[in-house]
Amino acid sequence: MANIRKMRQKYDVIVETPPARIDMDTKAHQEADEVWVFKGTVNNLEAAIDELDSIAEETLKNTACWRAVQVNPRHHRLIIGRGGSRLQDIRKETGCQIVIPRNGSGEEDIIINGPSDDATMAAEDMILDIVDGAR
Repeated sequence: MANIRKMRQKYDVIVETPPARIDMDTKAHQEADEVWVFKGTVNNLEAAIDELDSIAEETLKNTACWRAVQVNPRHHRLIIGRGGSRLQDIRKETGCQIVIPRNGSGEEDIIINGPSDDATMAAEDMILDIVDGAR
């Protein structure tokens, strides 16, 4: 989402994104029936969509493995940390992208995308250590 925020500012566009959804039986991303909404001038929209395509392509190249970790929503803020500091530390140390459900969604699953199974397991361990420390 940080990339989307930067894109919004850079191109002066409005981007409304659907919530991430995972099929918990197959642990796969569900086909998106939701629509992304882009608003802005034609030139800015074209540039923003081109950049979004590049971001998606780069993400797919760097995502070889993923896993879902069930964490009680009351602990999500602890994983994020003050100003996102803990989440950034996990991302930097493991090279993984981490998707935490929106506050108030009631969703428990934190999605970890990474370059290898070892990286996603390391991120999961770091998340579970934070949760264990809160108990």
